[in-house]
Amino acid sequence: MAERTPPHDEEAERSVLGAMMLSKAAVWDVLDVVAGKDFYYPKHEIVFDAIHALSAKDEPIDAITVHDELRRRGDLAKVGNTITHELTSATPTAANASYYAHIVHDKAVRRRTLEAATRILERGYSDIGEADALVEEARGELDAVLGGQRAEVVRVGAAFNQVVEELSTQPNVIETPWHEINKILVGLHPGRLVVVGARPGEGKTMVAAQLAMAMCRKGPVAYSSLEMTRGELLQRLISNAATVHMGSLERSHLTQDEWERVASIRPNLDALPLYVDDRSEVTITQIRAHARSVSRKGPLGGIVVDYLQLVSGVGDDERYKIVSEVSRQLKIMAKQFDCPVIALSQLKRAPQMQGKQRKPPTLEDLRESGTIEQDADVVILLQRGQSEDGHPDQRLRMHVAKNRHGRQGYSHLLWEGAYARVSSWKNNGQYELPIPD
Repeated sequence: MAERTPPHDEEAERSVLGAMMLSKAAVWDVLDVVAGKDFYYPKHEIVFDAIHALSAKDEPIDAITVHDELRRRGDLAKVGNTITHELTSATPTAANASYYAHIVHDKAVRRRTLEAATRILERGYSDIGEADALVEEARGELDAVLGGQRAEVVRVGAAFNQVVEELSTQPNVIETPWHEINKILVGLHPGRLVVVGARPGEGKTMVAAQLAMAMCRKGPVAYSSLEMTRGELLQRLISNAATVHMGSLERSHLTQDEWERVASIRPNLDALPLYVDDRSEVTITQIRAHARSVSRKGPLGGIVVDYLQLVSGVGDDERYKIVSEVSRQLKIMAKQFDCPVIALSQLKRAPQMQGKQRKPPTLEDLRESGTIEQDADVVILLQRGQSEDGHPDQRLRMHVAKNRHGRQGYSHLLWEGAYARVSSWKNNGQYELPIPD
C-alpha cells in the first residue's frame, strides 16, 4: 500500500489550468468544483492559486497575466518560467473544463479517503484512548471526506436576496407546545443550544419529552436519556398523548376506556422518529456518535440530552471541567447537525427560606459550570408554583432567562404531572393538549 502511487490524473490537472487561462467562463466552471488542495502536483496547486487570486480581483486571466501574478507572488521559480504557455498549448479545448475539473476532484476524494483510512489504521494500532472515541473519530474522518468542501469567501451582501426570500416565508423554526413561550422565543431555531434548568422533580424531563415530540415533526430526533430508561420515557409519552393517568400505567391497572385511548395513539407513537439511547454512563463522544447514527435516517429535527451533569468525562478531570467541555461540544453539535439541541441541567437546590415562598431560580443556580450559561443561546428555568400553604399547585413558571437572539420573559403554564405534561392555559382556565399529530 505504501509503495503505491496515490490516485491522480496529470493530464486532467494540466487541462483544467490551461482551460482556465483560455476561457473566463471556464474559470467559474472550475471554481465550482475544485479547490487548490485537490491538485496532486504542488506546482499545479500554485498555478491554480494564482489564477484564483486574479479571479478574486476580477482581473484578466490568460497565460501572460498568470505568469506575471506568479512572478509577483515569488512563485515563478517553483513552477518554471514557461509553465503557463505549456499548460495552454497542451489543453485540447476549454469547453471541457468542467469535465476535467470533476476528474481532478474525484481523484482528490480518493486520495483523502486513503489518507483518512491510514490515520484510522494508525489510531487503531496505537491503543490510545477509548474504543468508542476511535469509532467516532473514524466516522468523522470519513464524513469529512464526503462533505468537507472548502469554505466560500463571499461578501455578506451576497446573501441579501436569500434573506429577502426568507423574510417573505415562514421562519425555519420549530414551535414549542406552548404558545406563551413561542411569543417570547418564536420557536426552536436550528443551530442553537437550548438549556432547560430546574431543581430535582420540577419537570425537566416532561418538558424535554414534549420538546422532542415537537422536533420530531421536523425530522428524526436523537435523545440521550441518562436517567430514565427507554420504557419509562415511552410510558410518559403514552400518558401524555392518550391522557391516561401515570398511576394507572405504573400499576398496570387500566380501564377499558383507557386501553382504547392507548390503542388509538399507538400508530402515532410507532411512527414517531424519536431514537432513544438510554445508557446511563455515556461520554459526549458517544452522544455525538448516537446523533450521527440517527442523522443517517434523515436531517435531524433535534438532539436532546437528559441531563448535562450525568454525562461522563474521560480521565480524572474535575466535574466543572467535564461539564464545561460537554456544554461546549453540544453547542458545536447544534451547528454541525444544523438543528436545535436541548440540554437539561440540574440547578442548585433552593436554600431554606423563611416563610413558605421560594425564590425563583436564576442563571447563577446552574450547577457546576458557568460556561453552560455562556455556551447556551437560550436558557429556560423551571419552577413549580406554590399555594399559600407552601404546597405545589398547578402552575409551572417557565422563565426564558437568557435569549441571545431575542427578548426574555416568563409565563405560568399548567402543570399536569398526572399525565406527564405541561400545557398552555386558555383565557377560560382550560388548556390545550400538546398531543402529536
